[in-house]
Amino acid sequence: MLRTLANLFLITFLLDACVSSTDDLLGLLLGWTPLSGVRNLIASIPMLLAFPISIAISLSRRLPKRVFVPPLLFCIWVALGALPIPIYFDFDQALILLSLCQLAVAILAFVCVRRMQTPPHWLLTDDAVAGPDFEMGYALGFTLISLVITPLALGLYAVVNLRIALTENTAGFVQLGWSGLDAEARTYVHGDQMIDLIATMHVADPTFYESLLQGIPAEGTRVLLEGVSDQKHLLEARLSYKGLANAFGLQAQPLNLGSAGASYASRAADVDLADLRPETVAVINGIAKILMAESTGGRLSAYMALSRELDGTEQVDALWDDILHTRNEHLLGEIDGELLQSSRVVVPWGGAHMPELEAAILERGFSLAEVRSQTLIEF
Repeated sequence: MLRTLANLFLITFLLDACVSSTDDLLGLLLGWTPLSGVRNLIASIPMLLAFPISIAISLSRRLPKRVFVPPLLFCIWVALGALPIPIYFDFDQALILLSLCQLAVAILAFVCVRRMQTPPHWLLTDDAVAGPDFEMGYALGFTLISLVITPLALGLYAVVNLRIALTENTAGFVQLGWSGLDAEARTYVHGDQMIDLIATMHVADPTFYESLLQGIPAEGTRVLLEGVSDQKHLLEARLSYKGLANAFGLQAQPLNLGSAGASYASRAADVDLADLRPETVAVINGIAKILMAESTGGRLSAYMALSRELDGTEQVDALWDDILHTRNEHLLGEIDGELLQSSRVVVPWGGAHMPELEAAILERGFSLAEVRSQTLIEF
C-alpha cells in the first residue's frame, strides 16, 4: 500500500510538472493555454497525497528522504505562495518558472529512485520500501526536531520574504529592520526647486507623524496630501484605520501632518472616488466594511465578500492600476502645477507609490540630494 501511494505521488508530481510546463510554454509562445483545466485537476492530486506521504516519512524510514523531501518541500513552498518568485516576476513568468522548477525536482526524484535500486528501476519496488511501518524512537526524534525546525523555518520564510517584498515594491522607501519598520524620506533638487518624497503608512507610531516634516522649513513649502475624496458619496461605509491602529497600540495617520512648532501650507492632491473604476470602488467599500466590522464574524463575512470581487488576475491588475498608476499620474500633475508657485513640494504618501513617483521626478531633471530614515513602527 505504501509503495503504491509513494509511486502514485511521484508519478502525479511529474505528470503535473509536464502538463504545467507544456501549458505555460504554449501560453508564452502562442497565447493559448488549452491544458488549464486538466492541469488544475492533476495538480490537486500530488498536493493531496503530500499529507499521507509526510506522515509516512515521520513514522518510519521506509521512504527515502532524498527522494521525497524535495517534492514535499516544493508542495509546501507553492502552498505558501512560492515566495519570492511572484515578487520578482509577473504572473505568467512566475507560472512558467515554477513549472520548470517542479519539472527539475521531479526528474531529480526519479533519477534518485533509479540509482538507489539494484537492478535499477524508475519506480519504487517492494524491497526499496521494506521495513517496519512504525519506529517509536525514530518517530519521536523526527517529531521533536520538526517541532523546533518548522516554526523557525516558517518565521524565517515570512520575515525574509516580507523584507524582500517591501524593498522591491517600495524601491527601498520602506524597509524591515531588526528593530522595526523604517521609512525613508528622499529630497530631490533641480535648480532652486526641491521635492521631498516621504514614505508613510495609514498606521504608525505617534512619534513618526509628529516628526514627519522635521528639518523642512515651512516657508515656501507646500505639502500635497494623500486621501481619495468622495464628492459623490460612493462609499457605503466610513473608511477609518483607527480600529486597526488601536488594536496594535499605534496611531492612525492624522489629517494634518507637521512638525512640532511649525505650521505647513497643505492641500489635498488625490483623485476623487468617482475617477476610479466601479470595480475599484467596490473593493474599497469591501475594505471599509472589514475595517468597520464590530465582530470577528462580521469581519470574516466582509472578507469573503471582498474575495469574491477579486476572482482573477485581470481584476487585480485593474485594481492596482487605479490604486497606484491613476493616482500617481494625477499627483504628478499636481506636483508640476505646484512647482510653478512653490519652491519646495513635500509628498507624504504611501510607500507603494514611491517607485513610480521617484522615476518620474528623476526624468524631470531632479537629482537625489538627501536621504533620511525614520521609524514607522518600533518593535
